[in-house]
Amino acid sequence: MKKNIIIAILFSATFLIGAFTGFWGKDAIIEIAKPNEKIEDSRSAEENREHRERRMRAYFIEELDLEEHQREAFFSTMIKHRRAMSDIMRESREQTDAQIRLQSDSMNVEISRHLNEEQLEKWETMRQRYNDERRGGGGRGPGARG
Repeated sequence: MKKNIIIAILFSATFLIGAFTGFWGKDAIIEIAKPNEKIEDSRSAEENREHRERRMRAYFIEELDLEEHQREAFFSTMIKHRRAMSDIMRESREQTDAQIRLQSDSMNVEISRHLNEEQLEKWETMRQRYNDERRGGGGRGPGARG
């Protein structure tokens, strides 16, 4: 009988500790789990790139069973082309973003000609809410849903 009482007390204590920890620790857990916030890495972008290149190098050496005399030519060629492709993608993204901003600004100028003052205020509010949601605020608005 005493053994059952001890087990019940230990179970209850464990349950209460878990409940209190969950209740008071939930804010910390929510902060950790926020998907839209970028976690800052202690390494710089260049250090991250070098780290990825070292891991990639080890992976290819093992998977392709590269011999010593093949390695330098293989990796210098790969790195040169990967950096060039990355630069092209970055430039393309910047150009696309600039073109989209231009079109958006032009659209807003033209739309403002067709709206009265009250409608224009609502339009601006809607645009701001949509832009906030696209940056990670979630919620309702036009556009695709995943």
